[in-house]
Amino acid sequence: MKSKFPVTDHAKKFWLANWQSMTCKDLGKKFGYDGAVVNRFLKKQGIIIPRSLSYKLAGQKIKGKTRSTPEIDKAIKEQYLDVPIKALARQLGVSDTLVKRRLEHFGLTIPVEIIEQRKRDSYIKTGNIPVNKGKKWEDYLTPEQQEKSRKTTFKKGDIPHNAYNEIGKVVVRAKKDGSEKYKFICIKLGEWVLYHQYIWVQHFGEVPDKHVIRFKDGDSMNCNIENLECVTMAENLRLNSLQDTAIASRLASKGRYGLDPELRSEILNNHSELIEVRRAEMLLKHEIKKINNES
Repeated sequence: MKSKFPVTDHAKKFWLANWQSMTCKDLGKKFGYDGAVVNRFLKKQGIIIPRSLSYKLAGQKIKGKTRSTPEIDKAIKEQYLDVPIKALARQLGVSDTLVKRRLEHFGLTIPVEIIEQRKRDSYIKTGNIPVNKGKKWEDYLTPEQQEKSRKTTFKKGDIPHNAYNEIGKVVVRAKKDGSEKYKFICIKLGEWVLYHQYIWVQHFGEVPDKHVIRFKDGDSMNCNIENLECVTMAENLRLNSLQDTAIASRLASKGRYGLDPELRSEILNNHSELIEVRRAEMLLKHEIKKINNES
């Protein structure tokens, strides 16, 4: 393959015209170049081949090809309902992916009830005893296996090289849905607490039962003590219900049918007046209820 020679204009023109229908390897092979040469040339032209297209082209090349044999196909057809796919693949000396693809090729489907039963059979049952329980390494590992295991075994007091347990270190973590972020501080190895709660405790002591620490300005990154307040859970729930997102969610609610996310977004972005009206209504109801409770 050429690597240090200029690419001909003819090759460049062909590559630009066919990069969406041929892999870089095939484009380069046509003119005696390596696929990496084609890839570099396309990048210089501002063309980045999407990964999805690369997979598609690679799949087209192997479509219809298989490493299977008539004997393997016969065994798959006869045993796929009796032996789990991975176990069957091990018996046949092939990958489980090949077994799956051959089943698809023959239009064979494993019934749902068999799949579920195989799942249940694979679960660790209550009362199961591990094969190495109460045994020393010498009882179930060869000397070679023991030596290999020692290289990766944690020693007492070891801390993983990628652990970021550092007392006093503050990090930011987001909820799983990415909706909110909070600061956490490491108070001892392996123990992290919310930073704003830590700040409060340093100034005023432990948080009373059924109370929470909230941010006055709504900014969870602002953990200055002046921005923190201690309120009951009930009061915190009420205050949260008055936030724009909570009110918009109420207005966009479809009852038992869930929430209309597009409507909520529309209200948040373009109808702040509706939110203000709803907030005023909620505050008024709260004051009326408060007066009734006091009388």
